[in-house]
Order: sequence, then structure tokens, then C-alpha cells
Amino acid sequence: MPLLSFSVCEGKLRSGVKTQTMRLRQDIEQGSVLYIWWKSRTRQRYKIGVAMCTSVVRKTFAEVTEEEARLDGFADKDSLAQCLKKLHKSRMFDLETAVFSIISWRWTNQRLYGEDLQTTLFVEKEAVVL
Repeated sequence: MPLLSFSVCEGKLRSGVKTQTMRLRQDIEQGSVLYIWWKSRTRQRYKIGVAMCTSVVRKTFAEVTEEEARLDGFADKDSLAQCLKKLHKSRMFDLETAVFSIISWRWTNQRLYGEDLQTTLFVEKEAVVL
């Protein structure tokens, strides 16, 4: 059950509007249960919710459309490119030829908001039943 951690688009994630992300990782498949976290490696971390992966499309950044950039929460493809360069500045890769996974999901009804983490165990238990 993969974990997706985010450090941008918090409001769009919490409201449920953001349902897509682009990642260099290749280990997520359609049908996977996804745990969506805000800043999972920091003290500000919290679990936003649980989602079901509805599709994974692999393509180079050059193949990414403006619409896919907007669905990822960005104004346009250039804004997405700037964010990816900033997030992955320590990795050596050519943005245009790197293969990304475009991961889409649908939120389950097990969503958490802010510091409401007391139901985390309930959410994880229920996610397995999906």
C-alpha cells in the first residue's frame, strides 16, 4: 500500500480537488490503495486520507499535456516543470526525457483533516477492506 507524500498543493489535496500527481517512481499500479500524506518526513506531517489508484500512465515529460499539468494542481506545464526541477534538484535526470508515472486516484470516504489523527488506525484498518 504505497504512501504518497506532498509538499505543494495542500489546499487542493485537503479539499479533494487534487486527484493526480506525477512521480518518478514506477511501483504504483492501478487498484493500489494509496495513503496520502502532507510532508510525511517532517514534524508538520499528517495523513490527509486514503485513496484508490484509478490509473497510472507512464510518459516522458515532453509528452505531458497542459491539461495533465492543470490536473496536477499547476497553472500550466511550465509551472509544473519549475516545481519538478526544484523538488528533484539533487537527482541527475533530463526533465524532457525522464519517464514519469501520472497517478490518478479517487478519494475514499476515509479522509482526515489537519491534526485529526486519532482515527488513523481506523482508516488504515478500513483501507484494507476496499
